[in-house]
Amino acid sequence: MADNICSICGDELNSEYPHTLKCNHSYHYQCILLSFKNMNNNECPTCRGGNNLLPLVNGLKKVYEGIHDTTHLQSFSNHTCNMVLKKGKNKGSKCSKNCILGREYCKVHYDKMKKDGEINK
Repeated sequence: MADNICSICGDELNSEYPHTLKCNHSYHYQCILLSFKNMNNNECPTCRGGNNLLPLVNGLKKVYEGIHDTTHLQSFSNHTCNMVLKKGKNKGSKCSKNCILGREYCKVHYDKMKKDGEINK
């Protein structure tokens, strides 16, 4: 059970986008990003294993030099939610809201798909 918990915030790993470091410790991407920013180093909070760079993921609002792996920065771009709206005045057009961190959908559509069982919880 402890393997499914983010040891930074204490929530289940599947509640947000998870990331596994080189040392095989897993955290929420947002938690480890904040940890790296606050500690001014890229060490694992559990074992202090260093030299960890975070990948660039969809929904990322800002890229931090020294924290993110910027080798593919030129080709990186955030995508907006591609879900086609099924009702309302914009029915039939794409949602185009910003995606949540690490996902391909905005929060509204991601939560709806999770509730409907279309994606793993």
